[in-house]
Amino acid sequence: MTGRFGTTKAEYQPPPKQRIEGRKGHEIDRRQFLQAMAGVGLVTAATLLTRQLSLPVLSQVFAQSTSQTLQVRRRLSKLHVEGARIVDSLGTEIKLSGFNVHAKGSSDPAAWQPHEDDIKWIKERGFNCIRIVVDWSDFELVQGVYDEAFFANYLDPLVSWCEKYGVYVMIDMHQWNWSPYWGGGDGFPTWACNMYRQDDSGMEECAVDFWKGVGQGAVTKEKLVDAWRYIAARYSGRSVIAFYDLFNEPEGFANGDAHVDEIGPYVMDLYNNKLVPAIRSVDSDTICLYFPISNPDTMSRQTQPNVAWCKNWYHYSYEDTGVEYTTDRYRAKLITDFKPYYDRVCGEFGVPLLQTEIGCDFTLPGNLLWVDDSLKCMSDLASPYGDKGHFFWWRYGKGREWAPRNEDGSDRPVVQILQNHVSPI
Repeated sequence: MTGRFGTTKAEYQPPPKQRIEGRKGHEIDRRQFLQAMAGVGLVTAATLLTRQLSLPVLSQVFAQSTSQTLQVRRRLSKLHVEGARIVDSLGTEIKLSGFNVHAKGSSDPAAWQPHEDDIKWIKERGFNCIRIVVDWSDFELVQGVYDEAFFANYLDPLVSWCEKYGVYVMIDMHQWNWSPYWGGGDGFPTWACNMYRQDDSGMEECAVDFWKGVGQGAVTKEKLVDAWRYIAARYSGRSVIAFYDLFNEPEGFANGDAHVDEIGPYVMDLYNNKLVPAIRSVDSDTICLYFPISNPDTMSRQTQPNVAWCKNWYHYSYEDTGVEYTTDRYRAKLITDFKPYYDRVCGEFGVPLLQTEIGCDFTLPGNLLWVDDSLKCMSDLASPYGDKGHFFWWRYGKGREWAPRNEDGSDRPVVQILQNHVSPI
């Protein structure tokens, strides 16, 4: 389900540097100024202000960098849900687009360790948000003890770089194949799993016990609530934190598809009655994201305010089918598969739906076309409800088959495709 992939070199030509020249006798409207500082991209803001501010005032607001971009330390406007839209504090609608970025990647040797220049590149290419992949096993190796070094060395700097460059943050409590205890998995700490057999049947039993709150599962569930409360308290009050993605792929464990209907009510109970109340006790205004199980008919409406839903998009890439993607063959199937989620979430539940992972090995036949068609489908499915078709590439990095950049840092062809579907903030 998480195939995660990249390709050949393509040259990217950034826009030419603009000279900042103010004109005397023009004053800026207060709302335009606030939008420039709180909501729109730096180049857009610079264009607005250079037309209306005198040079002395302008010089107090913007500092021109040497790398053909305007860098400015500014406070991002806090995002919130308004119907099926995501808006900032001025009511400006925002389309979120960006990359999955690993905070640490301790259980995944393929994960790229991000640096400040990576966030700068993301911003310069026009993207406005990253989904930070956090494994619970990265920071609670001992039950009840949170590793300060993980936050100080990995997550805190990443959040601060995003603040510096004006990139929103989604914190994702990630899991896939439940835990590194089973080898190759992500998510749950070993202490929550090591009383189970170290095979697929043990993983299945552990996961079902967790969702049902049985035995060790009941303890683990409460500890997950505590962990989320800790994270939310740590980052409360920072506008750069746009989303808490509560739980990636709830049925992402051995034989999980066989338990979809069984665990569905427990998934919603965890979201509505445990995780969100715990987060709201320390952070009242960050959007919480619900990840559904794979049967939209069993999804039930969120009971908490300022909530959106998310999903991962991998259907019909070459990895999924073993057949080259073509528009004639598969586009209608993409629509058929994902339309029920947009109808359910945006239409019936009246809130946004974000595609928090879309990715492939784009060196394989048809996959670049699959990327473009997938992003078009997202927009087509979302737009009737006022949703923007938000998306996040799985995943950021250099050199590997899914990565948007080559080893030397140059852009690959997928970057231009993604940029064609970006709306600047």
